[in-house]
Amino acid sequence: MEREQRKELESNDTKRYLFLQAALAILSFVTILVGSLYFEKYQEEWITSLIVTLLLGLVYGNVLKKYLDNWKIILGIHFIMMLLITIGFLFDGFYKPIAFAPIMIGSFLTPEVGLAAAVYYGITAVLYTMETGELLMLYLLVAGVGIYFLRDFFSSNLVGKKIGAILILFLLQAAGTILFRFYMYREAEWSIAMISGGLLAGVTGVFSFLLPLFASMETIAFQKTEKEKKKVENSFGKSIKKGALKKERKKKTGQSLLLDENSELFGQLKANQELYQHSFTVARIAEGVATSIDADRALVKAGAMYHDIGKLVNGEDYITEGVSLCREHHILDRVIRLIEEHNVNYKIPTSKEAAIVMLADTIVSTMEFNQKKGKETDPELLVEKIFKIRKEKGTLKTSGITEIELELMEEAMKKEVGVL
Repeated sequence: MEREQRKELESNDTKRYLFLQAALAILSFVTILVGSLYFEKYQEEWITSLIVTLLLGLVYGNVLKKYLDNWKIILGIHFIMMLLITIGFLFDGFYKPIAFAPIMIGSFLTPEVGLAAAVYYGITAVLYTMETGELLMLYLLVAGVGIYFLRDFFSSNLVGKKIGAILILFLLQAAGTILFRFYMYREAEWSIAMISGGLLAGVTGVFSFLLPLFASMETIAFQKTEKEKKKVENSFGKSIKKGALKKERKKKTGQSLLLDENSELFGQLKANQELYQHSFTVARIAEGVATSIDADRALVKAGAMYHDIGKLVNGEDYITEGVSLCREHHILDRVIRLIEEHNVNYKIPTSKEAAIVMLADTIVSTMEFNQKKGKETDPELLVEKIFKIRKEKGTLKTSGITEIELELMEEAMKKEVGVL
C-alpha cells in the first residue's frame, strides 16, 4: 500500500514538474516574441535572447522542483517579470524593479531560491535589453540585500533598523545608478539629470523591497501570532501541570501526568521486548522532531510509547483495545488522543504532537519492514517520500502545522533517523 502511494506521488510530482517547466517556457517565448515584434528588435538578437532564456529557465525550473505546491505564485511572478523585461524595453534598466521577483520568491519560499531567481531574471533582463554586466551586478546586489532584510524585517522591534533597511536599499540603487552613469556613460559632470535619475532608481529599489514586503506581511504576521500564542499556551500549561501532578500522584496507576515509567501499564509494555523496542525508537525520534518546532515533548514521548499498546491485547482493532487499556489505567485523554490519531486509517492528526508521532511511526515501521525483508533503506529518501505522501494526501491539514514547521520537522526527522 505504501509502495503504491509512493509511486502515485512520484508520478504526480513528475507531471507537475513538467507542467511548470512547459509553462515557464511558453510564457517566456510569448512575451519575448511579442516584445521583440512590438519594438522591432533585430531577429538575431531576440532569437539569441530567447534561446538563452529558455535554457536558463530549465535550470531555474529544476531549482523550483521542491516547491511545486507554489506553482501559481511562481508562474504569476514569472509572467509579471517577463512583461517587465520585454514590454518595458523602452525604460532604462535602472528604473525596472528587477529585484522585485527574487525578493518576492525569497519571502515565500527560501532565500536560496530567491537568489536563483535573481540570477535568472537578472541575466534575462540584461541580455534582452543589451545592457552591460555592471547592471547585472547591481540587480544581484539589490536583490541579495533585499532578501536578507525582508527575512528579518519583522523579527526586530527596532524602528531604526527597519528604516535603515529601506535607506540602505535606496542608497544602494541610487549610488549604483549614479556611479554607473558617471563611469560607463562618461557623464563626467554632475548634473541634475544624473542626480534625479539616481534618486528615481533609488525609489525603484525601495519599491522592489516594499511590494513583496506587503504581499508577505499577512503570512509573516500570522506566523508571529502563532508563536506568541504557543508561548502563552505553554506558560499556562506549566501552571496547570503543577496542580494536576499532585492529583495524579494520588492514583495507584498512571501516577505521572503523562508517562509514568514505574506504572503497571508501562511494565506490561516493557515486558514485550519487540513492542517496547519499536515504541522506544519511535519515541526517541519523535522527541527530537518535537524539539525542532517547540511542540510538547513530554506529550509526544508518552503518545509514542503507548501508540501500539493495544497490541498487548489479542484483538482485531489494536487502537480501540489500546484506548480501552489506557482508560483502565487512567492515562490522560491528551495521550489517548495521540494513540487514536497515529494511524491515518483510523483518524488523521488534529495536533502537531499527533502528526509527529504518526510520521515517526510510519517511518520506523517502514524501515523495520524493509529490514525484515532484507531490503536496504535510504533514510533520507524515505523521510522525503513519507512527508510528501502525507502532505499530498492531506493528512496534515488539521494538525495546525505550518509550511515552515513542516520543513523544520523534515530536516529534524532526517537527522534523527540517520543515527538509527
